Amino acid sequence: MYCSKKSETLIIVFESTNLALKTEKLLRESDIPCTVIPAPIEVTTDCGLALLINEKWKDPLIDVITAAHLKGLKLLLRRNGEFHELRQTEYESRKG
Repeated sequence: MYCSKKSETLIIVFESTNLALKTEKLLRESDIPCTVIPAPIEVTTDCGLALLINEKWKDPLIDVITAAHLKGLKLLLRRNGEFHELRQTEYESRKG
């Protein structure tokens, strides 16, 4: 795996599985390596999937998220086992 347990890593959690898979595809098309993982239990999310990305990809990752106008995700930095929110996009309104 390209992310050492000691290094800082980025985690993206999602509002939906569809969004998780769409984001994974966008990142891969942008040559940003990512790994699909179960969403960490420490983070509240509506979807059971998350993406793990090496911290060195933070700026290109934010560029891709911003350019694609993705809504319904939260970008977190995991440092020393703790999660720090870096960015959250507006969640899509759900039809009731």
